[in-house]
Amino acid sequence: LAAVRCCSSSPRGAGAKCISVCADDSMGDGAQKSRSAPKTCIEAFAATASQARTECKAQGMRLCRLEELRTHGSACCKSGCSMDAERVWTADSCHPTPTDLGRQRSEAAEAQALSARLQETRLRCGPLCNTSRPVFRGAGNLPFGTTTAPLECDALYALEDEASAGETRRPLLRSELPSRWIIEAYTMGGRYPLFPGQGMSNQYFGKTAMSPHWTASTVKKMVAQARLRALPGNYGVDETNRLLDGLEKAQLRGRTVLVIGSENPWVEAACLASGAAHVTTLEYGRITTDHPKLSTYTPSEFRQRRQEGKLPSFGAIVTFSSVEHSGLGRYGDALNPWGDLIAIARAWCVAATDAKLVIG
Repeated sequence: LAAVRCCSSSPRGAGAKCISVCADDSMGDGAQKSRSAPKTCIEAFAATASQARTECKAQGMRLCRLEELRTHGSACCKSGCSMDAERVWTADSCHPTPTDLGRQRSEAAEAQALSARLQETRLRCGPLCNTSRPVFRGAGNLPFGTTTAPLECDALYALEDEASAGETRRPLLRSELPSRWIIEAYTMGGRYPLFPGQGMSNQYFGKTAMSPHWTASTVKKMVAQARLRALPGNYGVDETNRLLDGLEKAQLRGRTVLVIGSENPWVEAACLASGAAHVTTLEYGRITTDHPKLSTYTPSEFRQRRQEGKLPSFGAIVTFSSVEHSGLGRYGDALNPWGDLIAIARAWCVAATDAKLVIG
């Protein structure tokens, strides 16, 4: 198929009225757009991708990739073109340097490693990561659907949590995900849209949290505000009070609580204000605290404590605007399409039989 856009003038020089842009099946949405392209615009190249390839080959060139067409004025490119440091194709980059070639090999190896790791994750995760399981509505008078799956807790805790050195540079764009099955997994079999060029959003932090030390005085001040229902938290007083209402229903008094994901200790303060005996925070960024009723762990530290049998059975699990981000690579976590499911399943593995789950 040939995707074509008409132009008043050509960036390649005067005289040409339009630019022909050729796309094949690997170019995704570019091929779909071509169906409505006016055929009168096709001047320099044939109407089909196969014919365009022949045209390019006759010139000792190849058909341009979709990324190259953003800045390239013709459908044919020299062999061996590469992206610049900003991942933008330019006409001048068609003469790769050793650095370009090294980056290409590195990115290809990273894509293969990511695909292999996620295949292993899916295997170890088992039925839990099968998102085609039926969802039952209205179970137990809950306002949301429920589904069940057998869990292998040791296998889930053996999975990689934190991103590798290569993955931490930034979240990936949709077009950079190495395999279509990974896109299918992220969108739960295509039930949710993921738009071309859309990233997994910005990366917030990696090894160190935004607020790396929680002082006892700061936490005590937040606890006092929560008791007065005047704690701003991260999302304003109203949202904090909604969380406090949920914590009241969960009956935290005297319970040990696990908080999943926390940039600053407002959720922890709300738990303490609701009567929690002790609060443990699990966060990708490293946090320290001198408050006697708080403990903080990174995933690797938490996993080690579990293996050593040094974790309590948590009477409540609390998370606010955190679990849904798991697996997107925004917080230094490893890319994982099932990150949210695994996070909740792991919490179940360390929860008491009568534990409560509060999600905000």
